[in-house]
Amino acid sequence: MKKFLLGFVLLLIVATPAIVLTGCGTTHVNGFYVRAILFGFSEDQQRLIYEGELTREDAAKNLFAQNNDTRVTRPFWGTGGVFEEMSGALRDLTGQSALNVFNQFLDRYNDDPGMVNNQNGYLIPLGDSWMVAEFDHLARRVFGGPNLWSPAECDFNPHNSIGNAFIGDQLGYAITDFGIHIVMVSGLSTR
Repeated sequence: MKKFLLGFVLLLIVATPAIVLTGCGTTHVNGFYVRAILFGFSEDQQRLIYEGELTREDAAKNLFAQNNDTRVTRPFWGTGGVFEEMSGALRDLTGQSALNVFNQFLDRYNDDPGMVNNQNGYLIPLGDSWMVAEFDHLARRVFGGPNLWSPAECDFNPHNSIGNAFIGDQLGYAITDFGIHIVMVSGLSTR
């Protein structure tokens, strides 16, 4: 009987969609989608990171120079760099306009094979996710912060997150063993 009740409770927890309060009305949201750009580390860099001989942060400092990347002739970070270009291009855009510009950067720079022919992007479900922790954390912060699903945030409208890539006034990014990730919210998974 205890196993049955535990299984039933777990089923309720997993199968019950979250309710996001929207202007104090309700919208059933199961998760959200993000489009993602990966500025990937080389196989040598990934091996050195895995072996503990190189930190992710050190690999990210001179991303393009370390990869002998021929797509660009300028640095990723700093004045005139790709990160600054993306931040400036996306700063004042929202919604579909922001997604269109983000997709241009994605077409130009992306090293993530999971984004090829993936129009919606990655689904970030409520609750546990199979994504790399840093990527998942970035996506959730860009979408709306750690308390997104709290009923206390009555004024939060998840539809306003579509086209967002910023955390506050900073273009959000995460560094993983694969490289530097930048994400943009591209849609909602609703019920």
